[in-house]
Amino acid sequence: MQAILITSYKDQENLLRLINKLGNSFNIYIHIDKKSKQIHESEFKKYNNIYVVKKYRITWGSYNHIRAIIHLATKALNNKENNYFHIISGQDYLIMPTEQLKKQFNNCKDIYMNVTSRKEMSTNILNRFKKGTFNASISPKSKITKIIDPIYRFLRQKDGIGEFKKIYKGVIWSSMPREALQYTLDYYLSNKSFKKDLKHCIIPEEFLFQTILMNSKFKENIINDDRRYTDWSNRNGSKPAYLDMSDYKKIISTKDVWIRKVDSTISKELLNKIDRIEKGKEV
Repeated sequence: MQAILITSYKDQENLLRLINKLGNSFNIYIHIDKKSKQIHESEFKKYNNIYVVKKYRITWGSYNHIRAIIHLATKALNNKENNYFHIISGQDYLIMPTEQLKKQFNNCKDIYMNVTSRKEMSTNILNRFKKGTFNASISPKSKITKIIDPIYRFLRQKDGIGEFKKIYKGVIWSSMPREALQYTLDYYLSNKSFKKDLKHCIIPEEFLFQTILMNSKFKENIINDDRRYTDWSNRNGSKPAYLDMSDYKKIISTKDVWIRKVDSTISKELLNKIDRIEKGKEV
């Protein structure tokens, strides 16, 4: 059985569409941003394969997003049937046929995530952990962060995160087998210095899985490709862009499994076409 871990804060329509597409063949774990007024827990109570919680207030780039994902991972790992895990957002959508998803990833040992090594990082990225932030639970875009951080960063210099000097970065959206997720969770929960340093990183989620797994035996199983089609330009009022029909030809020519970001209004025509193809109604 595969588990889908979803963090979401808006666009309930798209989230429900994704859930209905996945059906009963997957166990689904959803964290709803505690401050969200767009998504309601009650809408998901009728599904017997869904766990939903509204636990943390999440702002962009804050440490609370890690807390939400760790919570979902803990819950999903408690179910011994789950052998493969996909971490996605509520603004993602499945483009691979569900039957193919089941066959391709059930008991898969590969880890799909994008990885950037320390040598490849720009100075700005390196300073995310070397100089860090006073409080990663607050968005790096907040006014208080912009006031306090210059002083904090002047006084602080760290050359690593916890015991690690080999630091790796990438987006948190990734897919991995049970053993890799369990290893990450166990390491995170048992290493206080790593967790403490992570709490002072800017956008700490981007160092979590990559740094732990690239410094482990699971390094050999990592494929540096998250299998998520993303357009990082600023388009349709968002960066990464909200995808639309102009992305269709590129999407179908990839080996990707998911697309992000999508919007139930802006991306509606695109999503309809993707679903029609899966049902054999369009070529």
